Amino acid sequence: MANFRTIEIEAFSAQEAMINGPFAAYAIGANCTQAWKKAGCPKEPELLNEFMEEQLEKKTKFGTGIGLYIVLENGYKNKSTRPYRYTNKRVDSYQKWTKSYLLVDDSNKIIREVKSNRRTDAIKAAREEYANGFQGNLKIKMVKTANDDVVGNFEYKPSKGTQLGKYLLFGTVGSLE
Repeated sequence: MANFRTIEIEAFSAQEAMINGPFAAYAIGANCTQAWKKAGCPKEPELLNEFMEEQLEKKTKFGTGIGLYIVLENGYKNKSTRPYRYTNKRVDSYQKWTKSYLLVDDSNKIIREVKSNRRTDAIKAAREEYANGFQGNLKIKMVKTANDDVVGNFEYKPSKGTQLGKYLLFGTVGSLE
């Protein structure tokens, strides 16, 4: 008797289920749904295990880390080109701003952000960076950010036909565990 693992995954497609599955490789003809239907769709644990062992022996020769799958329920991907709804938010001209300073090196990499209205706090932070062992040139850049900085919202809205499917993945357990 082979030492195999079985897992049921919900996904929008068989490819997505295989990516999320525990097996690194899949055999040619990994879809065993037709063979499962020809065998009478066995659902009892003993008959299902016997069917899975037959398929693993036939298609993978019990190779470790190789998986097969059965489609229990088909999933349908979101096919809409714009699966979202955008809502614009009005920005008030009188809203409050927060000033902050960025310590930036020569390659424009942000080393540290200092949230303060005073430039002297940024100078102190730069001195601390040099005291902590920083080697290189620093620039202090001032940035103003709005306290309420949200100017729009995207809400995910998939098409009505989108649904998750159920896939039964099985394969020989090997060095993956």
